[in-house]
Order: sequence, then C-alpha cells, then structure tokens
Amino acid sequence: MSQICVYCGKAGLSKEHVWPGWIRRHATDVMGVSPRNVQQYEGSHERRGKLPRQTSATKGHSRLTLTIKHPCKTCNNGWMSRLEETAAPILKPMIEGLQLELVSSDVKIVRAWAAKTALNFAYASEHGYTLPIEPELAHQFFEG
Repeated sequence: MSQICVYCGKAGLSKEHVWPGWIRRHATDVMGVSPRNVQQYEGSHERRGKLPRQTSATKGHSRLTLTIKHPCKTCNNGWMSRLEETAAPILKPMIEGLQLELVSSDVKIVRAWAAKTALNFAYASEHGYTLPIEPELAHQFFEG
C-alpha cells in the first residue's frame, strides 16, 4: 500500500473508519443494531466413534468498525470530519426510514458523503486502489 493520502497526495496516513462514529452510535443507541454484527454459525463437530457434538461459534468481525489507512490526518480530521458533521443530521432520519424533503444543498451534501463513503469502501476492499486521486477532487466533495 502506498504511504501517501489517496485524497490529497500528502505523506502520513491515519486510520479512517469507513462507517463513521455517528453511524455506529446511531445504529447501536437508536436502532438497536449490535456493533459486533458478526455471523453466528451452527453446526456439528464430527468425532470418530462418538455422536457428533453440536457447536455454535461466532466468526468474523464487525462490519460497522471497518477501517482503512488511506487518508492523511489533515483530510481525515479536516474536510472528511466536517462532511460527516454536516451529513449526519440529514442522513439519520433517512436511515430510520423517515420521509424527508431535501433542498438542493442537502442533496449536494448527501452526494458528497456517498461518494466519499463509496471510495472508502473501494479502498477497503481492493488493494489495487493505491494511486492518489486528483488533489482538488477531495475538496470538491465538500463544496458539492
């Protein structure tokens, strides 16, 4: 993996949660979703000469705590953080399934948030996304 920020091209990466803290808190506190969000497996364990033993195991890790190391601290704690703070009050009611009338500025914020989040998911799932995008593109996300 490259050691430069995929958003601005500067050196010095930080850990970024793909799902932001406000979504993790909202999922747990308001919607009752377990932050562990792991798979529960049921099955049997074969043992030679004995009846199978029933087993139950939890495997995997929380999808809500997925992290990447692609943005720098400046991007992560700057425009990305401001975008999350701006998007949260718009997206929370939508996550709960409430109808909401969006004005054009809200639509721009939701689009920017969706683009940033989709890119972060791409960075989390593909090791080939190591080249920085155009430096001004990250700032254009927040500007709409």
